[in-house]
Amino acid sequence: MCPGLLDRLDGLPQTYAHGDASPQNLLIPVGDRSTRMVIDWGLEKPVPVGFDLGQLLIGLVHADEMPVRAMPGVEAAIGPAYCAGLAAEGAVVDESTVRTDSSAASSVGPRSPRYRSPDRASSP
Repeated sequence: MCPGLLDRLDGLPQTYAHGDASPQNLLIPVGDRSTRMVIDWGLEKPVPVGFDLGQLLIGLVHADEMPVRAMPGVEAAIGPAYCAGLAAEGAVVDESTVRTDSSAASSVGPRSPRYRSPDRASSP
C-alpha cells in the first residue's frame, strides 16, 4: 500500500461511517421506496469523509446494478447530496474534499489496518 496515499487520507476530515457500503447492505422496503435501511455494521469505524461513497458507487457496478458508463453521472449526483446531508447535521465539508476522500479511500479499502482504530479520528 502506498504510504503517501495513507498519509494523505490521514490529513483529511474524518467521520464515523459504515465501512462496507454496498447495494447489498441497503434495504429498501417495498411499501416505501424512499426509505433506506442500512445493515451489516461489522466494519464501522472513523474513516475519511466520503469513504462509503466510493464503495457504494463501485458496489453498484460490481453487483451489476449499474453499468460502468453510468458511474460519472451517479458520482456527480451523490457528492452534492452527501455534502448537503453533512451540512444538515452541522458538518460543512467541501465537495472536492469528499470526492478526493471517496476516490482515495476506496483504493485503500475498508480492511486497511490504518482505519481500524477510533483514536485516529476526529469529527469534521
